[in-house]
Amino acid sequence: METGLSNSIEKADTLILNIFSDLSDSMKDANKTISIWKEVLYSIKNAKIDGSQLADHSKILEFKNGILVIETDHPGRIQLFQMYKNYIQTGINRKSPDLKVKNILFRLKKNEKNIKAENVEEIIREKLLADNIDDEFEKKYPSQNETKSELPDDIKAIFERMKNGEK
Repeated sequence: METGLSNSIEKADTLILNIFSDLSDSMKDANKTISIWKEVLYSIKNAKIDGSQLADHSKILEFKNGILVIETDHPGRIQLFQMYKNYIQTGINRKSPDLKVKNILFRLKKNEKNIKAENVEEIIREKLLADNIDDEFEKKYPSQNETKSELPDDIKAIFERMKNGEK
């Protein structure tokens, strides 16, 4: 006597092979996208910027519905990416029309060490305020909002050349 269940049961090895086959295709697509991304960035070469710097300091976080989300490590690099956004988008779409990149968004990488430091600073500040300690702490240790972050030397050099109108 045969039940209807035997027709819907698949062997475990068949299921596993199907899953890994799908993952393999996804990995190939991801590797292709990353490869094209780097190729387009490396093609940016002029007196102001070398695209390899952008490639070395960025990574693709997500590509969904034609939107490419890129993470980079400094706000100055986000500005550089914005300057070359159309060039990058056009380059990717020409090299791989099937990707159909509609937009590129840039995000600043969050540094966990800085986030933890901000939390500790906030806890200490709340404690000091609660104990009515004067502003000596604030004078000695200014808040992170008042401290300006220094641009990396390579970005400084790029902006300096742009400021001087050099090519």
